[in-house]
Amino acid sequence: MSGKTFLRYKSIDYTHNGGIMDKYLQAERKRLSFVKLLREAIGCPYIWGANGPHQFDCSGLIVYALREIGLLHPAEDMTTGGLAEKFRARTDPKMCRPGQLAFYGESVSRIYHVMAVLTTWGNGRVILVGARSGNSTTKTPVIAYRQKAFVTVTHGDYWKTKRVLVVDPFRV
Repeated sequence: MSGKTFLRYKSIDYTHNGGIMDKYLQAERKRLSFVKLLREAIGCPYIWGANGPHQFDCSGLIVYALREIGLLHPAEDMTTGGLAEKFRARTDPKMCRPGQLAFYGESVSRIYHVMAVLTTWGNGRVILVGARSGNSTTKTPVIAYRQKAFVTVTHGDYWKTKRVLVVDPFRV
């Protein structure tokens, strides 16, 4: 062994001192937890103004799941417009990932609906989850049942007919 020099590579600890890899992994864990909560809500009734845990309106579903994973403070009262304003980092709809939020409206200042990306399979094709088919008269589970207003999944073609803004609340 004498006469030979061995190079020693310094190992990098990405989890120390809040490294970028640690932040990325934390964000991805939260993303998975968020999507899991959305899946569990499928079939719950749409109730105007409700924010969980067993009844939701469109923004209530998203707010509930984001609070459960610690991305929103419990005191933050969020509407669809408030959510769009809070998570401003826009994403190309063709580059969607699970957990991203899809906002619908005439413009950024006139948003009227929100859903979340549940899964993708390339080239902008997505499955969305959200509380839909209800309105301001949907105030009880019985009315929700009559109106067929529930947390449901839909294919991404839904947003091809609407103006949509996609944001990623998990962007590091």
